[in-house]
Amino acid sequence: MKITKAETLFCRRDSKFRSGASGGAPFPWDMVLLRLTAGEGYESTVSFLASKSGLATEEYLHETILPLVLGRDTSEREVLWEEFQNYDRRMTFFPAFLPGPIDVALWELASLEAGLPLFRYMGAKRTSLPVYAGGVCHETAAEFTREADRLANLGIRAYKARPRGPWRVDMKIATALRKEAGEDMILLFHPCADYTLDEAISVGRHLEDLNYFWLQEPFRDYQMTKYRKLSEELTILVAASETTRGPRWEADVLM
Repeated sequence: MKITKAETLFCRRDSKFRSGASGGAPFPWDMVLLRLTAGEGYESTVSFLASKSGLATEEYLHETILPLVLGRDTSEREVLWEEFQNYDRRMTFFPAFLPGPIDVALWELASLEAGLPLFRYMGAKRTSLPVYAGGVCHETAAEFTREADRLANLGIRAYKARPRGPWRVDMKIATALRKEAGEDMILLFHPCADYTLDEAISVGRHLEDLNYFWLQEPFRDYQMTKYRKLSEELTILVAASETTRGPRWEADVLM
């Protein structure tokens, strides 16, 4: 089934991305939507984090990525993935978040052609999965607790907080959130790469005392030695490396 059309649009948020956070950046947090059409009108719509400029990301897609995709068959997923990696290395160096959503769209289009939900097309080992909801970066503990309460009322029993820092303030937020949410709510903590190793150990131990489920990305994704040392010091799960550029990058280090 050939891919015949690609359409994009971008959405701009009024709020700035982590503008008040330690290490924050005062620029818009745009999102780009891509709709691929294949065969007899099958469509898949996926989203891309565009960060500073949705317009720039749209242009990047149309100039560097989509020419490889248009006219190809949806069954060529692995071939296209290899081409993305090779094309990236040939001095293109496109943003890390561009290839993944296209791969998702290709899988969905293939499942639509087969007349199956995507999870069944891929093998259907499970019929349900646990989920959590992650909020935006708030300034006060009260904002986090209100958001967690709203999600709990919707039936969501796991919530991830994204505090702005510094680390001592984050610990106070973690305490207030656990107190208000109660022990039945599964809580996760994502400070977004702002801590030193000693600070991360202190926060991690505090989260252990509060029965949080995990501590996510207290350092930058490439600081693997610090992650190893942190994991040796803590019993709480440590989530990391979501912004590495795929399994080709640092896979051996991660393992």
